Amino acid sequence: MLLILCIFALTLILIMVRPKPLKEAMAASLGAFLMLATSIVSPIQAFEVLKASANVLLFFLGLMLVSVVADRVCFFKWSAAKAIMLANGNGRRLLLIIFGLGAVVTAFFSNDATALLLTPIVYMLVTRLKLNPLPYMFACAFVANTASMVLPVSNPVNLLPVDRFGLTIGEYLRFLLVPTILAITINVVLFTFIFRKDISTPFNDDSPRNPVKVDAFFLFVCSGLALTAFGYIFASIYGLPLYWPAMAGAAMLLTSGFAFRRLNLSSLGSGVSWSILTRTWLGTVSKREKTILSLS
Repeated sequence: MLLILCIFALTLILIMVRPKPLKEAMAASLGAFLMLATSIVSPIQAFEVLKASANVLLFFLGLMLVSVVADRVCFFKWSAAKAIMLANGNGRRLLLIIFGLGAVVTAFFSNDATALLLTPIVYMLVTRLKLNPLPYMFACAFVANTASMVLPVSNPVNLLPVDRFGLTIGEYLRFLLVPTILAITINVVLFTFIFRKDISTPFNDDSPRNPVKVDAFFLFVCSGLALTAFGYIFASIYGLPLYWPAMAGAAMLLTSGFAFRRLNLSSLGSGVSWSILTRTWLGTVSKREKTILSLS
């Protein structure tokens, strides 16, 4: 039991401290290797853990690959530019549209996409419009959390109870749809009141109407994203593993990216956060360790 605690504590410390050149992924991999090398966890048990967490891990991977292609084609920049165009110079309307856009992105691409991809673009655009970015940054940050309960794919953590209890989308929405809508509505009302002075400032948008090149590749990616979103809903309705549509969508978009010569292996590798995958793996392994400790 002492050896288990030492390896577990060492792994967590290395992940938090991250001494150079050791990164999170390497630290987590080292902890997993030590658990295997000391025979605390057998290769068969490690395979069982991987098999049990395959839905979460492969969904993470598929989601990141889809986001890489969407970001490559500037889909999020195009969406934010359309939001500004629809606001038509009204700061209050822009805040509401950003809430809506963030909710849609979070619902189908996860809260990480809203926080990491959409938020910097919104900041860049509202700063260029000489608006106070604070209300719009808060909108992105909060809707990334409140809207992360809309669908099982809105937050990869949602897949844990969905897998554990075998929930369909109907059962999931029965418990979480109303609380999610209520939470988003409260955010919108509070932010509209708190930032009423900041969002009352009108703005002039003199940027080009089409800041993103809408070509055949862009249209194909948009179609692929729509099909992936429908795949999520279809899989949720019939209780199928959600990594199926995620990986299928990723395969379709990656194939198109290489076919249109808009992707390369270096950009693809840098766009995937391997540390997230290893942290997810570490989380599943830690559950195994807790079980062992409770039996010791």
